[in-house]
Amino acid sequence: MREENNKVHWLVSIVVTIIAASISGIFSPFLEKHLAEDHTPDISPEPIPSSQPNPPQSSIVVQEYSDGSRYEGEVKNGLRDGRGEYFALNGDRYVGEWLNDRRHGVGSYIWLNGDIYRGEWRNNLKHGRGEFIGHDGLQKKGIWENDRLIRED
Repeated sequence: MREENNKVHWLVSIVVTIIAASISGIFSPFLEKHLAEDHTPDISPEPIPSSQPNPPQSSIVVQEYSDGSRYEGEVKNGLRDGRGEYFALNGDRYVGEWLNDRRHGVGSYIWLNGDIYRGEWRNNLKHGRGEFIGHDGLQKKGIWENDRLIRED
């Protein structure tokens, strides 16, 4: 049952991203690649053997935080690492890749007010190719560095 819920949850996240991109009329190459990947978490009962003597352990978890926020996804050594989804108490949400407990890789941040950023992240900051779509119709697409748009496409 939990495995089905996780698969449905990931499918809903992907569908929301596709709908948002369709509404904006913009599909960038990195988003198409990201959507083409299989984002269903691997919930195998047995860990995959590793040639490393003490490999880091990865698992799918649901973590509830003291501020009321929640994370569902992959964890390694107790930190968000891999693919996962974070639900902030204020209604904001992040769906994407994590590294050492930070947004890192490709992901989408959806603010409660309807603003969306889809693209690359590094150390919790927008960094790399990405696109911001404001709830008011404002669009910014290009290269981001340390949370700032440095070159528009």
